[in-house]
Amino acid sequence: ILGARAVEAIPDVAAALQEPGYAPEAALALSFMGSAAVPPLQDAINSNDAIVRREALRALGKLRERASIDPKIVVPLLLRAVDDPDPAVRNVAVTYLGIVRDDPGVEVAGLIKALADENAEVRQAAAAALAEYGALAEKAIPALKKAAGDPDEEVRREAGRTLVHLSEIKQKS
Repeated sequence: ILGARAVEAIPDVAAALQEPGYAPEAALALSFMGSAAVPPLQDAINSNDAIVRREALRALGKLRERASIDPKIVVPLLLRAVDDPDPAVRNVAVTYLGIVRDDPGVEVAGLIKALADENAEVRQAAAAALAEYGALAEKAIPALKKAAGDPDEEVRREAGRTLVHLSEIKQKS
C-alpha cells in the first residue's frame, strides 16, 4: 500500500516504528506513505530509543524527496539531530542534510559544526555532505582545511576530496 491509499495503515505502521526491532522496516514503509506519515515520524524523532530516532529521520529525509514534504518541517529536524547524543542519529542527519539541500545557509552551518563531531563517521559524512553544496559550501573551506588534518584517515580523505571539488568549481566559475 503506497501513497494516499496507505493512510489507513499509518497508525499500525507508526506503532511498529516505536519498537526498535521493527523500526527500520516501519520507517521505510512510512517513507512511501506520503505526507500523512509525517506526524508519526515527527513524534518518533522524540523517542528515547536511538534506533527509532535514526530511522524516523531517515524516513523523513526520504519523504522530503518522494512526497515533496515542506523543507520547513524536515530541515529543522535534521539540524536538531546534529546534536543528538547518538552518533548513528547524527550520521543520518548530516547525510540527509547533504541530500535535501533546501536551505544552504543554515544547512552548511550545521555541517560545519558536524565537522568537529567527536565521532569520525559523523565528521566524514559531514565532509561528504558539504561537497553536495558546491559553491554554496565556500564558507566551510576553513573547517574543511582543518578536517583535512583530522586524526582519522577517512575524515582526512573526505575533507580533501571536498576541498578539491570546491576548488574545481571555483576555477570553472
